[in-house]
Amino acid sequence: MYARAITFHYQPGKIDEAVEILRATVMPELRQLAGYQGATNLIDRENNKVLGITYWQTAADLEASGASISHPRIQERLAKVSVFFAGPPSVVNYEVSDQEAA
Repeated sequence: MYARAITFHYQPGKIDEAVEILRATVMPELRQLAGYQGATNLIDRENNKVLGITYWQTAADLEASGASISHPRIQERLAKVSVFFAGPPSVVNYEVSDQEAA
């Protein structure tokens, strides 16, 4: 399994609105992509940051999902969230060695 971690820096007080837009508009698009295995959002309200992690079945799926994000339909939806950014997001891809859920 592979993961993409994106750190979003938001303007103060805008996290909840931005996360709701992502949840309603971008996540349904990601769920349609080949190899999608799920997502996790970690919120740091004190520093106005969200760490969004998406999980992908293969390295090829991870790479293809990155290309899909540049699709005009997804870019249009991301633009609704980008107005809340306090800085550019940072993106790091990983291979997942272990994952456990209770």
